[in-house]
Amino acid sequence: MSITNRVLLIILMVAIGSSQPSYASSVNLGTLSSWYSNTSEINRWKYSSVLCEENVYSGFTMSDFRSHVTFATSTWSSIMYFNYTSGSSSTCIYFLGGNLVDLNNMNIGFDSSMEGLTNIIRSSEGYWVAGSGVSLPNGASYAGGGALQKASIYIRYNQPSGAPYTTNRFNRNTTHELGHALGYHGHPNASGLIMSLTANDKQTITASEKNHLQQVKY
Repeated sequence: MSITNRVLLIILMVAIGSSQPSYASSVNLGTLSSWYSNTSEINRWKYSSVLCEENVYSGFTMSDFRSHVTFATSTWSSIMYFNYTSGSSSTCIYFLGGNLVDLNNMNIGFDSSMEGLTNIIRSSEGYWVAGSGVSLPNGASYAGGGALQKASIYIRYNQPSGAPYTTNRFNRNTTHELGHALGYHGHPNASGLIMSLTANDKQTITASEKNHLQQVKY
């Protein structure tokens, strides 16, 4: 069975135009040097570091869950510096792990086809211009840019059989969802990558996936 990861935008951007941008904030944010997503949107944090909070329900132990979070933050460390906190913050990335029942009961849009989900709060920041040789989906000339304010990452513990997923799968799923929380909108067209739509056990991220976010970071 093909099980996917999904990202949900809480605040949506105005649709992308192929010739003339029409955004709530018509600010040219710069020129893109590459593109590795099937959508014409990208987000970023307007900070050099971000707070991380963690919590677990049934299934994970806190130490095990933190090991997967650490794997993910280490993978994306060139994009963001992560600080950990035990208190609540209005600006943070919140990691939560639990079984399917736990996640369903939260009414966050999690269903039985998912292994992970990221909900983000963001606002429109402007638009990015496709540089020379950069191909955006559907021939677009501009990519919408958003400013992230908060993100919540949900990681599922149990497979449909009830057994837990493997360590490699937990690492990959947490890294995938953190990519979305850092601004990666959509997925690469290629399969078998950390940011691919269909879940897998990939443990290393490609330069193309990193560069997709690196080019827009503060």
